[in-house]
Amino acid sequence: MTQARADATAKQPDAQQALKRERDNALDEVAALKGTVEELTQAREHAEARTVELSQRLRKVRQSKAQEIAGSIGAAYQLPATPGSYANSSGSKTRSSARQRPLQTLKQDCRLRKLTNSVRRERQQTLTQSAGLQKPNNSGSKTR
Repeated sequence: MTQARADATAKQPDAQQALKRERDNALDEVAALKGTVEELTQAREHAEARTVELSQRLRKVRQSKAQEIAGSIGAAYQLPATPGSYANSSGSKTRSSARQRPLQTLKQDCRLRKLTNSVRRERQQTLTQSAGLQKPNNSGSKTR
């Protein structure tokens, strides 16, 4: 029995050293996980702030474009002040500028839709990144 006790006593420092290494490794892993949690929390906060920023930008763009379009529509259907106001250089009357105004309005509306869709896609990507806490995609945004 004394031999077994002597063997156990001889192995005790090795066992303690092994336990100490395991504890140190576990503490290192905990520290790394804490850092990851902090990074993810900051990424989520950034994504939420970006979402608010994009929402405000989209609201402002919509308001300004709506005002532009309303002004263009109003100008497009406004009657001339005098009968000769559309006379061209040859003296004949033309309404080409009146026809171009609705076309310009349509072009502005098309640009507004593209911009709105682009902002929506960027907002959705930000929300997706925020929800999944994934790394941003650096492939760039595509406009249609």
